[in-house]
Amino acid sequence: MFDLAPQETSHLIGWKDVIDAVIGGIIWEALLKEWVIRLRNKCLDAFYRLRRRLSPEARNLPELLAALNRVQPPDKQTNMVMKIARVNDALAVDGYFDILHSYRFKGWKQENIAIVWHDAIALPDDLQRIADGHRPAPPNNGKYRLCGLEPDSSEDLIMRATLAPTDYFSTRPIQESGRLFVPLVLCSGGHPCSPMQKYGAELLDFAKCQLPNIVCVHVVVILDSGNLLVTQRVSKKGMGGVDTQHGTWSFSFEEQMSSTARVRAPDKTFFDAVRGGFKEELYDPDRTEGEQQKHRKKRGKTYECKDDDIVILSIGMDTESLNIDPIGLLRVPLTVDEVRAHCKWKSKDGRRELAVVEEVDWTVEALAPVLCGRAIEIAGTKVGPDEWHHTARMRALQSLFHKDGIEETLEALNRWARKNPPNQSELPLIGSGHYQEL
Repeated sequence: MFDLAPQETSHLIGWKDVIDAVIGGIIWEALLKEWVIRLRNKCLDAFYRLRRRLSPEARNLPELLAALNRVQPPDKQTNMVMKIARVNDALAVDGYFDILHSYRFKGWKQENIAIVWHDAIALPDDLQRIADGHRPAPPNNGKYRLCGLEPDSSEDLIMRATLAPTDYFSTRPIQESGRLFVPLVLCSGGHPCSPMQKYGAELLDFAKCQLPNIVCVHVVVILDSGNLLVTQRVSKKGMGGVDTQHGTWSFSFEEQMSSTARVRAPDKTFFDAVRGGFKEELYDPDRTEGEQQKHRKKRGKTYECKDDDIVILSIGMDTESLNIDPIGLLRVPLTVDEVRAHCKWKSKDGRRELAVVEEVDWTVEALAPVLCGRAIEIAGTKVGPDEWHHTARMRALQSLFHKDGIEETLEALNRWARKNPPNQSELPLIGSGHYQEL
């Protein structure tokens, strides 16, 4: 009854059968692809776990870090903050110390970071009085503060960060003008002390700490040439919205996470903030005028920053403000001229935050003078050791850890320092005032 002769079925094979076959093939391919991806991810996870168990963070890391600190030590304020917070053996350079870093600084991808959300946290009464008494000029942009941090491990490859909404008015008045370190509050014994002295012992117990912070990504940009993007901030306060570190040089830009839609759609990940800062400061794919349009025509297409282009190397603390600074690394298929074209466009309406955009070789040899506290020449301009953003050297160092390895980078710096002793006429090291060999 169901057996049809060939001549009876030939007229039934039409478009419906072709469409069914195509759809069936697509569904089968999609299911197969999803299964292959899941299998690949499980194999990679197993490999990463095994590698982390068999391979330590670094050979003789404490000795290597001690040698690094002799060449480019943390500044006095960083030492003080670390002492109050009871932080020992952390990687610390200038005004920044490392709290948590990815395995051998290889970087966390988007799938390796989970964001946990928390309600807004009220300030203690004494800190609220400081905030109310020194309110800055508006706008009061929404920010995020870190209030929890769980490291990843060989058993669990997910790093978890807990964020709570905050705002500019609740943080900046306490951070600026050194108020964190001035005796403006009363300690338990009733005597005057600084906010850092009163609340700093729990600084890294983020779930308990009363001191506010703002999460701000500090991003190293690698250009199409393989070179490192180096920038100089505008020199005047208020230009382009820059509040601090005016005129300093950096690798490569900084961007605070935004919790409201005043600046852009609210950030939900560190990666959102990296993309937002990149679009704002360095390259807007929607801009189609002037020099940028000329470069775009030459390229033949625009560029949209994607999560796959970004890794987060570490999370650390800026000891000037106690802000939490994830250090990111972003690779972009752009030339330095394309980035300059965007900055030139932004300068027309006064929103430009970067005064100079250049590139340097991404090698230990090229960056060693900066990392060892020497003067360096960038595009004909001599840049002294005290002209760098206070997290710039840490960013450069971690980017080299990422590319070349921890031991290899520190040993190469050791060799460079021995071969290049400083002249008496050279500028002194930041934070030490004198040179010491590795």
